[in-house]
Amino acid sequence: MVDAVGATNGSQNYLLWLPSQIGTQVALDVHLAELEWEMQYYQAHDALNSLRKYLQMCAHLFKFKDRFIHGQSANTRACNAIATVQAHIDANGDEY
Repeated sequence: MVDAVGATNGSQNYLLWLPSQIGTQVALDVHLAELEWEMQYYQAHDALNSLRKYLQMCAHLFKFKDRFIHGQSANTRACNAIATVQAHIDANGDEY
């Protein structure tokens, strides 16, 4: 569904009402809090794994660029590839 502004109203726009968001407003089951903690724990590990992968890729791109890239157009393409990987690194760092 697209609203008047053109944005989609998907499931990412709904509030989940997790135990940490509710606070002390209502009584909560301890099991729900444990499930939320596990979800956050695994999301953090996924972000760290992605961050590690992109950092390794960035290091490889810098080594490859320094060793094999000569000329302006090739250097520009290499810098664009590094900038793309750096954007992924920044996004995963924010996610973590």
